Amino acid sequence: TSFYQKCDGVRLLRLYVDSRVAYNNDGIDIEADNVLVDGCTIDTDDDAICLKSHDSQPMRNIVIANCNIGTSCNGIKTGTASLGGFRNVTISNCVIHQASSDKQRKWSERYPGIDQAVTGFQAIALEINDGGLMERVAISNITINNFLAPIFVRLGNRGAGAGRPVGRLRDVLIQNVVASGHSRWCSNITGIPGHPVENVHLNNIHLDCLGGGNRE
Repeated sequence: TSFYQKCDGVRLLRLYVDSRVAYNNDGIDIEADNVLVDGCTIDTDDDAICLKSHDSQPMRNIVIANCNIGTSCNGIKTGTASLGGFRNVTISNCVIHQASSDKQRKWSERYPGIDQAVTGFQAIALEINDGGLMERVAISNITINNFLAPIFVRLGNRGAGAGRPVGRLRDVLIQNVVASGHSRWCSNITGIPGHPVENVHLNNIHLDCLGGGNRE
């Protein structure tokens, strides 16, 4: 994993990351402010680009653009370390697809209703599970190929037993997305009782998934 932690003004330009030797090996992890990730190519079994926030300081002003992302897990993800949250995140003009091989995950062997041996998990995963605020996220012009869930937006509370407050997830724009999926999971936007995901706008989204499921 390439981890940029407690930095300001990071520029990651035209990097090539091949990270498929371990189950928990991300491509690029970012816990920094004022970050530009541009023109990078990533091939990994775990999360490809993951934004993290381990303390009360929010991560601000992140731009991810023009990247070619291959993964067996999550393509571009916020959290699950989200204590301080994320503000002003822009993701644009990226292609997100399955990794070149699946050495670790093997989703089709673990879950029913998957018709591809090599597939990604969640292409765009916006998660707040440890408290914190996520707001002002703009995602546009994304092509997604061979994923179980192309779009996954989740406000959770895995720290409930420790008395940690529930975070907030709001003000998200996702537009101009074309995605193919290979499961019945499709996509979801989910909060928890009393704590909804707020103000999410979807515009010009085309999802081509297996279908054939039922309400349960």
